[in-house]
Amino acid sequence: MEQLKTLDIPLFAHQPAPEVLMTFYRDRADGPIHALEFAVIDNGVAVAEVKAIHLKGVPQSKLRSHIKNVLGILNAQFQQEMSVSQGRQPAKLCPLCLQEGETHD
Repeated sequence: MEQLKTLDIPLFAHQPAPEVLMTFYRDRADGPIHALEFAVIDNGVAVAEVKAIHLKGVPQSKLRSHIKNVLGILNAQFQQEMSVSQGRQPAKLCPLCLQEGETHD
């Protein structure tokens, strides 16, 4: 009979994997997307971000391709597959517009 191995794995050794937060700047859930921004969140703290981009005139296919590309780069950079969550902010909080001093309806 084989002897059963007992492993001692302390609880503090487990750290949750970082996650990617995709933030869509749009005023309504079904409205046009004004801008998109990505952040890598580790233990509740942003450890990396991808500069926001404006999406006016960008076709859906190009947007999907951009999202896939960014997620691939982030997963490679952090050497792991990260879960993705989505957030939504009003267009008036777009970091690009706030930086430029623009206003939107």
